[in-house]
Amino acid sequence: MACRICCLMLLVCCSLGAQTSLPLSGTIADDHTDFFMFDIDHGAMASAPTLTVSLTGGMGSGLNVTVLDVDEWAKDSPGYSESATTVGAGPLTATFTLPSRAGTHQVMVTIETSLFGPATPYTGTADLDIGAMTQAGFSNLPYDSSGARNILGRVVDAFFSMPGNVTAMVDFTMDFGAGAASLDAYLLGGTLSSGAALRLLDMSTTPPTVIFQQNSVGGDIDAEEVLVLGPYSGLVKFRLEFVQNGFSGVGGARIALGPQAVLTQVEFFAPQPPRQGGNSDQCAAGPLGPAAGALALFGVWAARKRRRGMMQ
Repeated sequence: MACRICCLMLLVCCSLGAQTSLPLSGTIADDHTDFFMFDIDHGAMASAPTLTVSLTGGMGSGLNVTVLDVDEWAKDSPGYSESATTVGAGPLTATFTLPSRAGTHQVMVTIETSLFGPATPYTGTADLDIGAMTQAGFSNLPYDSSGARNILGRVVDAFFSMPGNVTAMVDFTMDFGAGAASLDAYLLGGTLSSGAALRLLDMSTTPPTVIFQQNSVGGDIDAEEVLVLGPYSGLVKFRLEFVQNGFSGVGGARIALGPQAVLTQVEFFAPQPPRQGGNSDQCAAGPLGPAAGALALFGVWAARKRRRGMMQ
């Protein structure tokens, strides 16, 4: 019996001390982001594993890597991410210690070039010191492209240009499952140039319920809000509305979502430019090219998103 207990204890210790290493490789253009999603199993008892991402490559464009704990990002918890950057060729390492907890949680790794330049190949590994890790998803997406997108089931991302006196909409659907659940959500969003309001609506009610609204101050909207949505069950549709007045401009948002529901669909309804003698509020599905005078604001908005963590 004593021998069995010793063997069981040895197995547990080996399991807790097991190290997982997964390969990372790709070629990243200077206007794209590689998104890797990992499921990290902390085990039945609380543990705080450390994830280390090591990359080589970069050439003249350099590399930027960010490790994000998506569950903590959705609550805007302090220290939910760690970044590392290299300018030019050379290795870089980002080391991130996860919170102490049990069960399986998701971590996202984003890889971008740090400078404008040619497409950059890279290779490396993601190494976990304790626990188990599997890759749950991958996506290569252009950043700041007009429209909206679903990033690996956990993030709603939108960016677009807008003519004056219109409303742009982003609908996204969450599956809460059979039981009632409340969802953590961290919203960053806004408009540049004569924005009027940013609203988040619950479309499951009649009429739709306003969950969050921020009006402009001096023509711009710069919203940052931690929300708890629900409780809900089944499929629930939400809508982001960007109301634009006056001159043309740009709008955008990024919403990090908790693990309580699955993001199943994201749809963008881009405003049509006002028509002479027509209704300037009509919207149609599909992408919209940059409006006159909005190209300069496009770059300003991208810089703001980087500073505020929207483009981790």
